[in-house]
Amino acid sequence: MENAPFLSAGELERFHLNGFLGPYTLCSPGEMAALRPAIVGLLDPENRTSGLPGMISALNPYMRGGFGRHHQNRFLFDLANAAAITRRVSGILGEDLLLWRTMFFPKPAGEKSIPWHQDFDGWEIEPMLVTSCWLAIHDTTPENGCIEVLPGSHRKLYPLIPSSPDVMDGFAQMSDPDTFDDGNRVSMELKAGQFFLFNERVLHRSGTNTTDSMRLGLAMRYIPPLVRILDPGDRAILLNGTDKFHFNELVNPPPAA
Repeated sequence: MENAPFLSAGELERFHLNGFLGPYTLCSPGEMAALRPAIVGLLDPENRTSGLPGMISALNPYMRGGFGRHHQNRFLFDLANAAAITRRVSGILGEDLLLWRTMFFPKPAGEKSIPWHQDFDGWEIEPMLVTSCWLAIHDTTPENGCIEVLPGSHRKLYPLIPSSPDVMDGFAQMSDPDTFDDGNRVSMELKAGQFFLFNERVLHRSGTNTTDSMRLGLAMRYIPPLVRILDPGDRAILLNGTDKFHFNELVNPPPAA
């Protein structure tokens, strides 16, 4: 992965046009299957479930507020620092690169949909300049609630309205569907080990998991050092280059095992 490419000029143009890129490959489905027990172990350290429906009680706390597990776990940090991801992100944000957050997104069997939204709502950073990577831990399909994105929607801010009662808990608001046409939505179907990149303003959602199996993804958020983190509880890790601004408190990655 040390020789992973930067983005081509055409890819960068498509990112600015559409607000997202991918899918790309971090590892093969077989390699991700070998990594999966360690990833699930981060979420369910007492091994209370097999990964089928009951797992929601173990996983959802990390989705609701688990922004910093990479600070304690070297395995998770190394995933977020994989060259296949970070070299491409550097092609968007520049070679000076910070890891800001990581967050698990479990969707157990039967889990409701997540409504259309733009990620920047509620983020305490300035300026709002983030590239996110969404890594598939399981295969993601329309049947188990893969992410859908709306190309070009990052060029506009959409008003928020209260969410309907049929969406997942934790999403009290959603982007007003009367203010955009979602007819050209793209389903980001991913094999386990694949990922896609998107910016902080692109509209995205996910449907209900209609299968009998868990769907798990890992989101990683990257910022350049010129972004000021306003939440005093947040820390960042310098992945590449230098921090010429010194706006944020930087910490070292967790020690290698």
